[in-house]
Amino acid sequence: MFYQRLYSEEDMRRRLIEPSSLWVDHLIYVGQRLLTRDSGIQPPITGLIDPILPRVVHTRPVTDWRRLAKPLCAIFKLVKPA
Repeated sequence: MFYQRLYSEEDMRRRLIEPSSLWVDHLIYVGQRLLTRDSGIQPPITGLIDPILPRVVHTRPVTDWRRLAKPLCAIFKLVKPA
């Protein structure tokens, strides 16, 4: 699922995960490496380098969002309880 909203960790669990009655099988966070301060300026369209740009701009996944200078998103996998 994709949600384009800003959630705190508690809100994410309370509003997305708990109502599903599913279990979190995997949860990781990705942050921004560049543009860690909000400049209010959108990056220019990058054309041909767009497919490789995320490898430069985004961090590797981590399991604790507090390790990121600028958290960007949470990625989680939900499964049915056994």
